[in-house]
Amino acid sequence: RSSTPLSLGSEYARDVERARGLGFLVRDDIHRTSQAALRFALMNPAASTALLGFSTPQQIDEAAACAGAGPLPERALEQLHHLWETL
Repeated sequence: RSSTPLSLGSEYARDVERARGLGFLVRDDIHRTSQAALRFALMNPAASTALLGFSTPQQIDEAAACAGAGPLPERALEQLHHLWETL
């Protein structure tokens, strides 16, 4: 992992901290925040596309498994809503 920002003006350190705040999503059958993000996108009927990037074949397998995993648990959605409201 690189700590070099991808673009000028990037707030990489701030973004990393904010991402750590999503750790509550990693539980039960969700092992990474990337899985939670994909499942969130897949459960949204207004989303027609989710763009993914892969570095390993295992990441492709993880993403494919999300397709049949169903929506995020209700408690996770409640926590996300609360987090969104406090930003």
